[in-house]
Amino acid sequence: MLSDFRHAARVLLKAPGFSAIVILVFAVGIGATSTIFSIVNAVLLKPLPFPGADRLVAITAVVRNAGEDSVSLPDLRDWQAQTKAFSKLAGYSAISATLTGRGPAVSMQVAVSTAELFEILGAAPLRGRVIGREDDRTEAAVAVLSEATWSQRFSRRESVLGETVVIDGRPAAIVGVMPARFAFPLQAEPIEAWVSMPTVGLVAQFLRDRGLT
Repeated sequence: MLSDFRHAARVLLKAPGFSAIVILVFAVGIGATSTIFSIVNAVLLKPLPFPGADRLVAITAVVRNAGEDSVSLPDLRDWQAQTKAFSKLAGYSAISATLTGRGPAVSMQVAVSTAELFEILGAAPLRGRVIGREDDRTEAAVAVLSEATWSQRFSRRESVLGETVVIDGRPAAIVGVMPARFAFPLQAEPIEAWVSMPTVGLVAQFLRDRGLT
């Protein structure tokens, strides 16, 4: 084996250009493999970091001749009222939104959700509160920031609670901050804020107003 290694080393030294390409290919391959394993480990192999994770399930709608589709808020409310199979149901949707009104406009990952999401996941805020059931009954949107967003865009100011941010052109009052250990939904780009579910309709209207849907 040692002689084979020496022979391979001599061949590589005789062709430095080829050697560089080989090393580069190995580096890219190892990096890609490590990234894929990290994602698979976090999503499929490693237990979800939530209480009762083995009892959590994801439900989606299936439209005839169209495959899977998102669930409408009225359907979700009907399911919540009629289900006997689940103790609680929550709705959420991850979207890319634009934060304005605080310097240059920035793109951020937002999860619009119903109040039940935080109850099901046993999520406690680092500051303030999470989205509550009273927020689901009004079109006045509220937002909960991730700790990273609080640090990077609000300098960890305690006075951030009660301030208003503008997400996709719609105001949302900041009511809380989630600790760094909380991440949901799990995705490559971390969620930076959670916004109350009524904003789903507002975002859809915003997109329709601009001819984007």
